[in-house]
Amino acid sequence: MAGCLAVARLNKRTQLVTALTHFTVVGRVQQCIDQFCTGLGTLGVLEEVRQHSSVMQPLFCHQDVRLSAASVEAMFVKPIMSAIGSNRRFNEEIALSNWNDFLLDVEGIC
Repeated sequence: MAGCLAVARLNKRTQLVTALTHFTVVGRVQQCIDQFCTGLGTLGVLEEVRQHSSVMQPLFCHQDVRLSAASVEAMFVKPIMSAIGSNRRFNEEIALSNWNDFLLDVEGIC
């Protein structure tokens, strides 16, 4: 198995699981991480991230924040609507109303 050279026999289950986990989590994405760091290093951003890691942490690490309908709606640009009174505007308003109803329904479920 790729990335599991340290495991000689299948009866060493813990070693096998550890090796597979390491390969899956680190080995497969190592090239992507290296390329990302090279890109950040191009303009000196990587050095700033390393020097000010506590300030940069929210940018690079997951935070368990519950989304609300208002926060999801704020992620989108306010649409440019058609002329008031037109058929297109009527349909756009229905679509926006349905979108807002959907956000509120999903917020109530989660």
